[in-house]
Amino acid sequence: MKNYLFGYGSLLCPESINTTLKRKIPENQLFRADLQEYARIWNLIDHVIMIESGKKEEAVFLNVIINKNSGVNGVMFEITDEEIENFDNREKNYERVDVTDNIFPKVENKGEITVYTYVGKSKFLIDNFKNPIVLEKYHNIVLKGLSYWGEHFSNEFFKNIIKAGTLPMVRGDYQFLDKIQNSITGRSEEQ
Repeated sequence: MKNYLFGYGSLLCPESINTTLKRKIPENQLFRADLQEYARIWNLIDHVIMIESGKKEEAVFLNVIINKNSGVNGVMFEITDEEIENFDNREKNYERVDVTDNIFPKVENKGEITVYTYVGKSKFLIDNFKNPIVLEKYHNIVLKGLSYWGEHFSNEFFKNIIKAGTLPMVRGDYQFLDKIQNSITGRSEEQ
């Protein structure tokens, strides 16, 4: 049985993928794909601490939600059972969901391959928080991933995204409150 992960936010950036995999994934093992019947949205909160100020923030990250009339472009790559655990820790405010049936092009050898993605847990959605912000550094990681995949890919990304309204963008480096999450994302305490 092979496991694949579908990335749609910071996991569009190969460097971000490599950090969590703890290995460099070859370019020919990254595949463009679409997640059908889902929409991409800025609505998932995780608590972070801004390095310079020490201020705790409610940071907004990308998420996907079921939407029968939409689709999300992204990237698929194979992961081992051990690597799944790292991604589960990285995406701790998300639920890992089997989306094999929603991937286009359709997955061949169904039953031998499972494709997962991460969908935000309801208690971490933006409506449950008072002061959400967008992290410029996270936003730039997503933009870096988009530049890697090219103009057409970027245009599709921006055409099919639900915005979370006007949120302030905060500059500076950050860490998650969870030490394991920091380690897996390369945000060690020494930064």
